[in-house]
Amino acid sequence: MTLKCLFASLILVFSSAQAFAEQVRVVRVSDGDTVHVEPVDGGERMRVRLYGIDCPEKDQPHGSIAAAYLTKAALYQEVELTSYSKDRYGRILGVLEKDGENLNQNMVRDGLAWVYTRYCKKDFCKDWESLQKQARINKTGLWENPDAVSPWKWRKMKKN
Repeated sequence: MTLKCLFASLILVFSSAQAFAEQVRVVRVSDGDTVHVEPVDGGERMRVRLYGIDCPEKDQPHGSIAAAYLTKAALYQEVELTSYSKDRYGRILGVLEKDGENLNQNMVRDGLAWVYTRYCKKDFCKDWESLQKQARINKTGLWENPDAVSPWKWRKMKKN
């Protein structure tokens, strides 16, 4: 392998592990943790699954509230999308920030999402877990119900 090929391979490996940030406009909110965006400088529409969180399903308590919250915060707004990877459905897994506010984190803080610990592996996930714990203690949002069912359990129950 030539030095040039080795160098190109290393760049590819390291760049794929890096997050990629870009300015986008939210053009549709599907639910509390999925949006459709378009790059502000033009380009293809993309589906984005909010990284590290899982919101209640639409037919679950607080599901419509989570979707309305995200709609109010982001629909037709320019936001910064930091992309980490793609999921098995081809959606970008990313974090949305608007005016310096991390929307994924705010959803957790305001009791509208669970930290999806199975998939949330970045350093900041520990901070989000602390925010979730505080929301639960304060009975904020979905935590007003002490028996709140996580979306992943809800989906499993619906399949049966």
